[in-house]
Amino acid sequence: MAKKKKPEPPPADPWDETYIESLAVDEKQVKESRKVLNKGGFGKVESRADGRGWWVECRGMTGTYQVSARPDPEAGFVATCTCPSRQNPCKHALALLLYLAAHPDERVEPVAASSAKSVDLDALVRAVFDSPDDDTPRLVLADCAEELGQPARAALIRLQCEKARLKPAAARSRQLDAEEKALMPAVRAEMGPIPDGMTAAFHRGFATLQMNGRWWGCELDALPAKFPELFRDGWVEVASVIHAQAMPLWLIGLLRQVREVDFSHAPAYSQLGDRELVRIASDLQPGRDGARLRSVQVPAEWRPRFRDLTAAAATGAAPGTEGEHLLRPPLVDGSGRFDDLNPAQFALLLRAGHMRGAQDLTLNGEIGAAGIRALLAAPEIDDLTSLHLTNSGVGPDGLAELATSPDAERLEWLTIRGAPDGDALAAALSGGKWTHLEQLGLCSVGLTDAGADALSRCQFPALKALHLFGNALTRAGVALLLDAARLAGVKDWTFTGNPITAGEWLPLVLSGTRTGGTVNFGPVTAELSHTLNKSDELHLRLTGSREPAPELFDAWATAARPVTSAVLSKLRFDAVGIVQLCSALAAHKVRELHINDCELRNEAAVTLANRLPDLKLGVLDLRDNEVGKAGAEALAAARGLATVRVLELSGNPLRPSGVDALVASPHLKSLERITLPGKDIPAKRQKEIRARLGKGVVVEFG
Repeated sequence: MAKKKKPEPPPADPWDETYIESLAVDEKQVKESRKVLNKGGFGKVESRADGRGWWVECRGMTGTYQVSARPDPEAGFVATCTCPSRQNPCKHALALLLYLAAHPDERVEPVAASSAKSVDLDALVRAVFDSPDDDTPRLVLADCAEELGQPARAALIRLQCEKARLKPAAARSRQLDAEEKALMPAVRAEMGPIPDGMTAAFHRGFATLQMNGRWWGCELDALPAKFPELFRDGWVEVASVIHAQAMPLWLIGLLRQVREVDFSHAPAYSQLGDRELVRIASDLQPGRDGARLRSVQVPAEWRPRFRDLTAAAATGAAPGTEGEHLLRPPLVDGSGRFDDLNPAQFALLLRAGHMRGAQDLTLNGEIGAAGIRALLAAPEIDDLTSLHLTNSGVGPDGLAELATSPDAERLEWLTIRGAPDGDALAAALSGGKWTHLEQLGLCSVGLTDAGADALSRCQFPALKALHLFGNALTRAGVALLLDAARLAGVKDWTFTGNPITAGEWLPLVLSGTRTGGTVNFGPVTAELSHTLNKSDELHLRLTGSREPAPELFDAWATAARPVTSAVLSKLRFDAVGIVQLCSALAAHKVRELHINDCELRNEAAVTLANRLPDLKLGVLDLRDNEVGKAGAEALAAARGLATVRVLELSGNPLRPSGVDALVASPHLKSLERITLPGKDIPAKRQKEIRARLGKGVVVEFG
């Protein structure tokens, strides 16, 4: 069914059903939404946690989903649903909007408030968590909960505390089981809904909440308003978290309000790693900043390391080194990666010895100049040779301290990504003795030509690779770097993501006096080399990514130095591109041309054949393209074929007739070697072709 037009901006009354239906993908979705609505599949509509919308459980055709919607001045409504549909809004969200349109009394958007006052409950909840085995604080809290309008919760605490003291086989225990079962619907009603992927079980009146959710992109605002109140008002005693990766800040805040957080039951595929352990030790410290949290559990194999982390977090000092040291080294072969760092977490990593023995460190996140100072002062990094910093906030001052430290003389690889002042960073590098630095990256740091000038004056005697992608370098800055005497040893350059046009790439590669190295501009990588003992015989290899670069050959003809041979791979050519290429080849008197795997078609091959007399090529290599019969016939008829000694055409769909045309060409006077596609050429015909071309010509079928 054809899709409807994009809906107009919301009218003055967005609750008009005609407007809501216009948000649907098509008429079919409207009918499906009406079916959901007519089934009466909605539970009680709740306020969202942000007080700006609605949340509800919806029984769909194949499952129960959780739907959230809020008004939006531009889009009309923004809705989410836990169903697998990719439609936005999905049929369940559309059904919720239609339901609310028909029930204006449920569209009130108050900021939900618990019937219990948290200020009254807080001290009682803390008393329960401080003495979890004592029933008395629980029973006192039950009395308070009843006074504050939670009679079912109060009854459950009393009932389960009594039951916990009895033997399961006792008659009174069985009676209490029946009473508990009858009481639970009222308890669940007072408790309110919990998000999808979570389950709650009660023990001695308090909930153990199993949180199975994956947290990427999950926002508290879109959850039911009563959900965060469960933590505030002490309903949840234990939270069992299955997925510890990428826990949002709001979840950390809720977990600080429970007695115990248990990560020990996570399945193998979601086990904790260093990144999670550091965050838990840093952000879930029992009792810190008034938190009710009393304990954190992790899987058995991580407990020794976690004890060291929590000890460092609590005392602000490194764990002891005398006797048996419980820290299991987090580094594998001296390599460690730590993501989403903040200054406190980084300091904790250092104090807990997680950098011990580091040779290769990758630090993603804010550590600041103070973090660099602390790192340089740590005795356990004496073997550090590679350091990679992303969004670190180190700044020029921190980098200057690194540059003047003994560690700078040991570093072999340094990368800095995501900094605001690349020119100042480049200037800071100039103060160091980078004796062994082989690879340097200043990426996405806003480096300009002024920074390029600073880099060109740095002392990098061992530097082989310089990566400067994502900056603001112009042609002048790149030319300065490529020809800098102090950077003569660099053979691997990266300038991807700088404002340099494709037409400037080749003139830059062929500027200056360099005779070797690879320059990466992103869509195209250019490699320059020279004939042994003949530095004036340059060879150019261009490797593309199959993205069009129409200006690539525009200015090649005017480049400063000539090229003896050109190898072009994975570029995209049309007939116009071939004309531009041939003009450059003729200007530079290129004698070898290799165009491999470039999707070269008949039209481009015909254009190339027509320009061959101007080129006087000795080698023409067109392997692995899409040249067919017409292209083969044009090449066979080209007088410029007379100078070609090596002709390679394997991997093309020439067809037998195209092969026959080439073999019969009267212009193969200088031919010494030819490769042809052999898939459609029978062995007998191959033998005849070899005989036709004579013993002086090597013939291969690929």
